[in-house]
Order: sequence, then C-alpha cells, then structure tokens
Amino acid sequence: MASGIKSIVKSILRHQPMTGVTRVAMGLGGLCGRAASALRAAALFPQNRTLVLHWSSRIKGKEKLQLGERVIIGTNCVIGAVYGVTFGDDVRISDGVVIETAGLDFSGEPPYRHRGAPIMIGKGAWIGTRAVILSGVTIGAGAVIGAHALVVRDVPAGAIVAGQPAEVIRVRQS
Repeated sequence: MASGIKSIVKSILRHQPMTGVTRVAMGLGGLCGRAASALRAAALFPQNRTLVLHWSSRIKGKEKLQLGERVIIGTNCVIGAVYGVTFGDDVRISDGVVIETAGLDFSGEPPYRHRGAPIMIGKGAWIGTRAVILSGVTIGAGAVIGAHALVVRDVPAGAIVAGQPAEVIRVRQS
C-alpha cells in the first residue's frame, strides 16, 4: 500500500512539480482536518459515535447539548447551549451558524442579568449558512432554515423559512 502511494506521489511530482506539491499538501491538510474533527467530536461527546463536528466550531455548555444520531455540525459554528439545545436525528448545521440560548435582560440596571430558554431542532432539519437561531425557538422536523435567516420564533415541521426575521416561504409536503 505504502509503495503504491509513493509511486503515485513520485509520478505527480515528476510531471507537474508545483501542482503536485500543492495537491499533496492540500490532501494531507484535509486528512489532518478530518482527523482533528473526529478526535474533537469523540473527546467532547464520546457516547455519540455518529456525530460529525468540525474542529473549528465552538460549543458553550456542552453538558446541556443533546444530540441525536448522524448530526453534522459544520465549520465555524457557535452553539451556546447554556439553557439547553436538543438536536433530533439527521440534523445538518451548515457553515457559520449561531445557535444561542442565552441573552441579556435589558429591563433592569447594568450589569444586565442573563436570561434564556432552550432550543429544540427536530429530526432531519437543515440550518443554512450563517443562520442565527435565538432562545426559546423550536424548529420542526424536516424544516429548512435559509442562509442568513434570523429565527426568533417557532418554525413548523416541513417549513422552509428565510429572511430577517425568518418568515415561512412554503411548507413541504411529506
């Protein structure tokens, strides 16, 4: 196996040296990134062997995060689970998504107190790139949250929402 890989690398380097070096470096970088992601997911959530958690994502309050099976959390996500976040099975979280259960109560005098409520994301939901989901929201099974959406109220099962604040565009038939 190792000799086969060596011959492929030598062939690439002989015919296209700069492109070959770049491809080899990128391939190794990708392998390292995947390994780092797998190791981090296993360290944070050893009981969930089907979780895909990109190494660049941040989890706050991991003990209050409940994960279903086959959940994928993409790059640069922030999940603030201080008041509890639940993901159903097969949930997909795209790049740069923010899910935050906590906020500040500005009704009193500074320093402002924290307040919050749990977030529930149903089975098979997909959260688009850079969407923001705020405290107390329930996203129904199979819902789709569009890129850059600001979700401040519940989303029905099968709904497709987009905008700031997010509005239902249509409901998919199951």
